Amino acid sequence: MFLLCTAVGQGIARSAPTIAGTYGIVVSQGSFADPAQPPPRYQGRLVLLSENLSDDTVTALGWNAYGHKAIEGRPNGCFALCTDRSWDGKVLSMPKVERELIHWSVVADGKVSFTLFRTPDWGYAATLTANDAGLVGTADDWGRGTSDDVTARRRGEASMALCQDLGRLTCR
Repeated sequence: MFLLCTAVGQGIARSAPTIAGTYGIVVSQGSFADPAQPPPRYQGRLVLLSENLSDDTVTALGWNAYGHKAIEGRPNGCFALCTDRSWDGKVLSMPKVERELIHWSVVADGKVSFTLFRTPDWGYAATLTANDAGLVGTADDWGRGTSDDVTARRRGEASMALCQDLGRLTCR
């Protein structure tokens, strides 16, 4: 699904990608272009909804919508990310799955922004640009002062059901 907009100064119709949707997401340390880089830090599924989750859904999930994780706003998306590595790069004996609700928004420069992980003194947030295939950009680690590359390939329409049953959201 695409929204139509008019190209400035050219008077021709041009399509802009729709942001809300379901995406396959890969977060890699360093650049995707460098084959010497380690394998992806996270792989999974990202759902960006076009509306907020209801208060009943948020409560049923046991998510404190007014706690430190929701400083940005009401939940309107979710993710499941899998990793087989610890933060220091060591291989884990069992893959780890992180599932969370998020609030995403389009910031002034047209980029999509959301926080993946947050504690009172640390955070990991993505800032992505939409293109015809999906979203690309970086995830910034506020604690370590580093950035990772993010690619999110569009897989289809957003599914409210995936976020309403967060425990069943898989990384594939």
